Amino acid sequence: MIKKLRNIHVICTNLILLSLLFLGFGCNDDKEVFQTGNGYVQFKVYKSASYVKDEASRAGGNVLDSLYEANKVKVVLRSNDYDFSQTLMLHAYDEQSAEYGLRSDKLELQPGEYTVVGFYLYDRAEKEPIFAGIPSEKTTFTIVSGGLVMQDLLVDAIGKGLVKFELIKNIQSSRGASDSEPYPFSDINKVDIKVQNMDTKETQEFKSLKVTYVEDFDGQGIGYRTSVGRIDTLVTAEAGNYKILSYAAYNRTELLQYFNDEVLGEATFTVTDNKQTEAKVPVTILETAANIKDYYNLRTLWEQLGGQNWSYVGESYPQGTNWDFENKDVDMWGDQPGVSLDKNGRVIGLSIGDFNPTGEVPDVIGEFTELQSLALGTHNDKLRPGENPLADLKGGLTPAVLEELRSDYMDNFALRDSRQDWDVQMQRCMVESGQPAIKKSIVQPKDVIHGDMTNGIKGISEAIGKLQKLEVLYIANSPIAELPQALGDLESCTDLEIYNCSRLTAFPDQLARMKNLTQLNMAMNPQLAAAFPDGIKKLAEGDAGKSLQILYLGYNNIASLPAEVSKMKKLGKIDLIYNKLTALPAFGKDVNLVQGTFDYNKIASIATDENGIFCGMDDVESLSFSHNELTEFPDIFDASSIYIMASVNFSYNKIKKVATKKGINVNELSLAGNELEKFPADLFKTNSPLTVLNLSGNRIKDFTNEDMKGAKVYMMTSFDLSNNRLEKLPDDLNGTTMPHLYGIDISGNQLSAFPWGLANISYLNTLIMRNQRDDDGNRVYKEWPTNIGNHKGLRALLLGGNDIGKVPETEKLSYLINTLDVSDNPNLILNVSSVCPYIKAGMYLLIYDTTQDIRGCDYLTLE
Repeated sequence: MIKKLRNIHVICTNLILLSLLFLGFGCNDDKEVFQTGNGYVQFKVYKSASYVKDEASRAGGNVLDSLYEANKVKVVLRSNDYDFSQTLMLHAYDEQSAEYGLRSDKLELQPGEYTVVGFYLYDRAEKEPIFAGIPSEKTTFTIVSGGLVMQDLLVDAIGKGLVKFELIKNIQSSRGASDSEPYPFSDINKVDIKVQNMDTKETQEFKSLKVTYVEDFDGQGIGYRTSVGRIDTLVTAEAGNYKILSYAAYNRTELLQYFNDEVLGEATFTVTDNKQTEAKVPVTILETAANIKDYYNLRTLWEQLGGQNWSYVGESYPQGTNWDFENKDVDMWGDQPGVSLDKNGRVIGLSIGDFNPTGEVPDVIGEFTELQSLALGTHNDKLRPGENPLADLKGGLTPAVLEELRSDYMDNFALRDSRQDWDVQMQRCMVESGQPAIKKSIVQPKDVIHGDMTNGIKGISEAIGKLQKLEVLYIANSPIAELPQALGDLESCTDLEIYNCSRLTAFPDQLARMKNLTQLNMAMNPQLAAAFPDGIKKLAEGDAGKSLQILYLGYNNIASLPAEVSKMKKLGKIDLIYNKLTALPAFGKDVNLVQGTFDYNKIASIATDENGIFCGMDDVESLSFSHNELTEFPDIFDASSIYIMASVNFSYNKIKKVATKKGINVNELSLAGNELEKFPADLFKTNSPLTVLNLSGNRIKDFTNEDMKGAKVYMMTSFDLSNNRLEKLPDDLNGTTMPHLYGIDISGNQLSAFPWGLANISYLNTLIMRNQRDDDGNRVYKEWPTNIGNHKGLRALLLGGNDIGKVPETEKLSYLINTLDVSDNPNLILNVSSVCPYIKAGMYLLIYDTTQDIRGCDYLTLE
């Protein structure tokens, strides 16, 4: 009920008298009139609960839920025994600021003394007052001419304050409530908080409060590390004493944890009217939770592998980095370099070889039940192409990560791009023509040091067999002498590396029991050379042979490969570089090799099965047999097969001829560094779809038009005939036969005349014709190719090492041929004035000797 005012009457009868007291009032009390010489009063409406001025009077009346309900105030004043009233608008910026007070419009009055008889508050409907107030004691104010008086009016309204919550960690060893699923504190994205006013017993719940995870929140970033969940949202609550009844923590999509007052304990706070309160919400972290158990196990593992002396030497973290357990909360112990966690904070990856652990991997390794990858050293500890992908498995062992792991050794340490043998200008030319970038392998024989250690791991507990989720296990560069038998029990393990473990004394036969083994890298273990043939046979005949797809066995001095490799039906990649193989067995049609590297052996023969097949060719990308002792081109390919291979390399063997009835279905073929005396015409005649052919470093003398016959000769784009004994090129080596030829290197031959058929190829970009010598070493090429500048496609012309004399003055160099090599032509006289501006601008590369007679460009350095 609204309390009625005592002795309040709106006087409208004596208009003359009222006009003397208050201008603008009458029966219509909302109208304002202004007059010079008057003063002003402005009323401020406050809540009595938070009003602290000693001189203020108290208000009487019913209780408002919020000051924001009030839209207008009607003030009743008395002057000279006459009562009158005026209604004024009330203002506040928003509902929250209204709790701190409302301000009325200014009211103009004649100078004099006035008494506040009472006041009414109205809401926006303005039908009935929502509050009636009476000063508890006489309240007067005085108006002076031109002055402004501020008069406070007090309202009985519910006291309210602002609350800012913050999530803090409450680490407990145990509790009575049921356990929840483990999750990292940092994963909390939003929270519901339920509180109870202990004075009124009323409850209030705040839903979906946004949480921001903050570490080192003191701003220092040093010293002890802790973290909180910061909530920037301010919520409103009635004044009083509160306790937190419950909270529910969520990540972006699902409930993580719910706890009530059984574990929240004395989580209390006090709300004061119109003040902000900081309230701490203790989020329970159980030491018995699975993720926290993982972190305690990390510490045990660290301690038992000499962790106090660890010092990182890799590339993924700063040099000298170690793990830290002393200066952070236990729930942050999982945040260590080389440790990967899943979304629940469980340890899924350990990469510790680069920290130089020492001793035997202890039994505690078997407690990491969610572990997916364990790297106790890797093949790239010292010769690394980049960061170790196992160092931080942010998304777990995704297919992309596994692909990167499985390709790394082959792509960077075993597979060699045969295009590295080409002239640098031809390499640029090939890339410009649309071929893939030329990739250089990292490891060379001189770089590999067998027995060079990067860690001190001497053994592994049999408890590793408990890791039924382990997919990747790398053991490398360690003095380990024996592997646990339990490796054969790792049913989920797909990728295993045992690299450069020089003290292993026996081939680990237990590997044959691994049912899902996909990749096995046992490179750099030559001490097991005698054991490898039998070990590979057992692999092929065991469970592992049914699943194995990738097998890396380089640098092992293996003398023979068992025929049982044909039983590895899924084998797609094999590396056997730097061994002592004298022959290769037939893999058979069911083994489709994608990549095979057999370089740097003593292979003199390649066997085929009863159907004449070495291996299946349905998916071959590259096969390399370079640096062996083959004397004949093995007729194991077929140009009519469905799939085109990317590259095949037979360079640096002892091949004397290429006789094939079936040809080879490949884009890039290298026969460099062999003993060919005749051009391998069968390659073209069998319609091999060659685009890149390297015949450099042979003894080819004969190359005729008959050798250019074939339906697919036109596909050639890059041709290397350098360092042979050719005295001329076929007339048919022209734009009709090879219209798409982009680059050719004919250096190191015996050509005495310019091969003008090449100039007829409009696509020709690069022509290299250096060092033409006869058998006695005399320079035989002496002419400048007149009008070569008219060729619209040629960009690089390399004629160094010849005996070109004076170039006719009528010959103008073309700026289109922007790379010109005329070095080591001792009798050369050349005017380069036509291209001098381009030389100065850096747009033209002239390769010359400072002793040569080069004219027309002062920019050049000449003696």
